[in-house]
Amino acid sequence: MQTNKTEGTKVTILQVMKKTVKHEGVRTFVLTLKILGFYKGFCPPLATGPMINAVVFMAFEFGRRYTGVAQIDDFTVTQMAACGAFAGAVESFLSTPVDLVKCRLQVQRQSKSLAYYKGPIDCLRKVVHEEGLQGLYRGQVTMLMREMPLFATQFGTY
Repeated sequence: MQTNKTEGTKVTILQVMKKTVKHEGVRTFVLTLKILGFYKGFCPPLATGPMINAVVFMAFEFGRRYTGVAQIDDFTVTQMAACGAFAGAVESFLSTPVDLVKCRLQVQRQSKSLAYYKGPIDCLRKVVHEEGLQGLYRGQVTMLMREMPLFATQFGTY
């Protein structure tokens, strides 16, 4: 929970949830609810999730074919983990920009009318305009450090 707190005070999850509901607000089609703040930055991963999963399995399959293993039953655990790590490396190049946009949208504290980023597309445009394409890959090394072991474990134990 990233909040401004003074030394020695405890912040509970309930306090954070109440503060989010109070300050974020939500507009639905019919009535105003106070829960949308919990979903800030959720659209980019939701929209790209299926594509990223397809790339993971495609990269895994490419790795399997590159190792020369004809049948999946002939795979050793080590080979599966190596192909999973490769899939994680490939996937990280797609998910880093998505994660960057999600995080930047989530940390905005202003209302939508005052916020610097007006939405995912605006965030992408501003990052590329201000930082260049390399700005979209801020955190790439950290993403590689997360995704490669994750997918090595996922495919190695599968």
